[in-house]
Amino acid sequence: MKILSSGAEALVYLDKISGEKVIRKVRVRKRYRVSELDYKLRRARTRREVKLIVAARKAGVRVPFVFDVKNHEIVMEYVPGERLDDYLRRNPEENERLGEELGILVGRLHLAGISHNDLTVANVIVYEGKLCILDFGLGEFSSSVEERAVDLLVLERSVRSSLDHSELFLKAFIKGYRAIMGDEAEHVLKRIHQVRRRGRYHG
Repeated sequence: MKILSSGAEALVYLDKISGEKVIRKVRVRKRYRVSELDYKLRRARTRREVKLIVAARKAGVRVPFVFDVKNHEIVMEYVPGERLDDYLRRNPEENERLGEELGILVGRLHLAGISHNDLTVANVIVYEGKLCILDFGLGEFSSSVEERAVDLLVLERSVRSSLDHSELFLKAFIKGYRAIMGDEAEHVLKRIHQVRRRGRYHG
């Protein structure tokens, strides 16, 4: 197996099953935690992540298909795509189309009661001209306007720091988001300003 990424919560491996590439995400033990508590936390978070992925797919969001889940490990589809920011640097003419598409996908997540909580360009890939959202490890089931606003703020910061045509992308994103969320989108957009003023989020 080849390590693709190493985060605070998990190791992500590229593996093969019956000759087909798959992703293995393994939540690592935290030695500062009591062993029994650590086991339960990792198992609960792994199960929650799988439930979020399944719910996102049902909501019409392209996410990796889950093949198997064990106590602390998820085996899922390998999606051979390119990071959104890398793709748009090569294809700047796609900013509006993909910005709007991402707005639609995030709107579907939020309507389904899902907050991603790590919505960055690193967790969105382009495959066959369409977007796929990755890594629901920090996600939760929530319909909180506050959590939705923070999702958009995290994405905004990521886009501004990564894309040359960030304003064009973000404008198209909001268009797509509003198309799905309707009047609820305005509550989220209004809350963004409140979150900034309170200093919960610095971007």
